[in-house]
Amino acid sequence: MSIHTIYILIKRELYERRQNLIWLSIFCTLTLFFVCQRRLYTADMNNANGFIQFLFVVIGTYFSGAAFWEFGTVAKMRSFLLIPAESLEKALAKIVFYIFGWWVLFVITWIIASVIAAIAFGILSGNSFTFANMFSLLASIFSSILPNVAGVFFLQSLSIFASCYFKKSALTKLTVSILLIVLVAAALFMIEVSILVNHVGPAMAVAKLARSKDFTFFYKMREVAGILYFIIGIIMCGISYLRLRETEAR
Repeated sequence: MSIHTIYILIKRELYERRQNLIWLSIFCTLTLFFVCQRRLYTADMNNANGFIQFLFVVIGTYFSGAAFWEFGTVAKMRSFLLIPAESLEKALAKIVFYIFGWWVLFVITWIIASVIAAIAFGILSGNSFTFANMFSLLASIFSSILPNVAGVFFLQSLSIFASCYFKKSALTKLTVSILLIVLVAAALFMIEVSILVNHVGPAMAVAKLARSKDFTFFYKMREVAGILYFIIGIIMCGISYLRLRETEAR
């Protein structure tokens, strides 16, 4: 495996996807600009936190779902598979670009939006520009996205796997798969509730359900969710590499 080859493959992705990246950057910058303006006017650096987290997770998942865009047509897929590089190098280049590249892009657009918003706020409010406002906005990104890093990594790794495995309509098929997982989780939830009701009775069950620690399975799952997300995400990235190697072997 060559780091230089991975670098060349990432540069190729930047060139091939440059138009998508430009439009995505413009959209994120404009959206985050209005969020930053709202935070400055309300003097609440946690304002619209949920929206920013939603934006970070959803767009990141969608962006990663187009990782193996070459597989959409036979000609592009053949050209990609014939690139003189190892399967591992190709897979790592995709993972770095579509997972960590999105994180970098989001932070860059946040920085640009924060600077512009701080300048605009100083002009519109009649106050002079202050670095305190700008630095407050820049620092607030950590409270916005850090709690979701494990979750977005998990979803992005699933999207990359779907893009490699399903080839066409990857995001649609991934959505259906996630819904099935949610249904399984809901079934497990109902099973534990029914066991609890049968064991202690309806009244006591309601009291115990009000205390999440008594709700053993899902409480323990919540405690280790971040670690599980990272572990499963790494596994899915590994499976994507195996799937790519299998495709090249055909």
